[in-house]
Amino acid sequence: MTDKQCVKFGDICREVKLTTKDPLADGYERYIGLEHLDSGSLKIKRWGMIAKDNPSFNRVFKKGNILFGKRRPYLKKAAIAEFNGVCSGDIIVMEPTSKLKVPELLAFLVQSEVFWGWAIKTSSGSLSPRTKFSSLATCLLNIPTEEEHQRALYTLLIKNQEVITQAEMAINSAVSVEKIMAASWFSTTQKKIKHTTLGKLAGNNGLQTGPFGSQLHAHEYSEKGVPVIMPKELGFGTVDITQSATIPKNVADRLSRHRLVEGDFVFGRRGEIGRFGYISAELEGAICGTGCLRFRPKNQNLSGFFRAFFRSQSAIRWLNSNAVGMTMLNLNTDILGELPVPDLSEKDYKKIESVFNKLEAHRLLLNNHKEASINLMNSLINR
Repeated sequence: MTDKQCVKFGDICREVKLTTKDPLADGYERYIGLEHLDSGSLKIKRWGMIAKDNPSFNRVFKKGNILFGKRRPYLKKAAIAEFNGVCSGDIIVMEPTSKLKVPELLAFLVQSEVFWGWAIKTSSGSLSPRTKFSSLATCLLNIPTEEEHQRALYTLLIKNQEVITQAEMAINSAVSVEKIMAASWFSTTQKKIKHTTLGKLAGNNGLQTGPFGSQLHAHEYSEKGVPVIMPKELGFGTVDITQSATIPKNVADRLSRHRLVEGDFVFGRRGEIGRFGYISAELEGAICGTGCLRFRPKNQNLSGFFRAFFRSQSAIRWLNSNAVGMTMLNLNTDILGELPVPDLSEKDYKKIESVFNKLEAHRLLLNNHKEASINLMNSLINR
């Protein structure tokens, strides 16, 4: 499988621009929004019903089309449609052209790191970056020339996808166990559990907002330097700085009060409320960016407890219920400081931390297995 050709994405894929004025009359029952697409998964597991929700969407997709989330492409949302329906305007509907001899390959090409990297690079906008098909069309990809070799590659990718799916199922089971235990330990409605607030568990200046635009200007960013952690880099306990902006050391020194240390937690203060990242030793020295809040615990020995607590549904639900804003929810240090936290002895905090650390280690092991399979997929596509 050594024969390769370099092609533009636009040569093997086209954008589908079919629309409808009356989805129900035209026989469409289901709709897909960005919230229905899972990051990194080709499977659509959720959808909305048009008759019930009456969405304003009019973009049509057909079974077999690729649905690509063009808003915030760093979230890596793309999936294969398994039914006909309509979708959000923030989703690009795609289909392969006849130049791709094995059409089923398209979905895997879209999920490759090369393609996502290009989508992120060609997106524009600060708060909610978007890409467009005309930009995606210029992405260069290496694919086998012969149909036989394309078919062989597709077979390998399908087998590898089965491994990824099994790993995802195991991860979901592990997460379910965490949620059940978190619900029993962290519920804000349980009368048996006394609660304090996050603000009372914060150290001196433990709750702080990232620098405002007047403190960190757009022209001060550089190609290399100290990472600036933004909301888009945050997961649910994780921080991914592979695509983060950077600033020179002298600018970072000027913003020393926003420097992060091991044991800090960073929250996104707008958009998808509840996303947070734990600052490990490797991330120490990074800057808490605009659009983020920093929490520094008074007791640094409780970081494992806080990692478990912040991932709990009770914490996420409370933050979303108390965030402010009409078009986009926002947090501030006052709201974050009022987050109810179980008021326990340090012994009980450590007991909870121990259990969740073991659960987390198991989940991370499964996730590493999944990531290894994803890396294999990218190697097969890019070799």
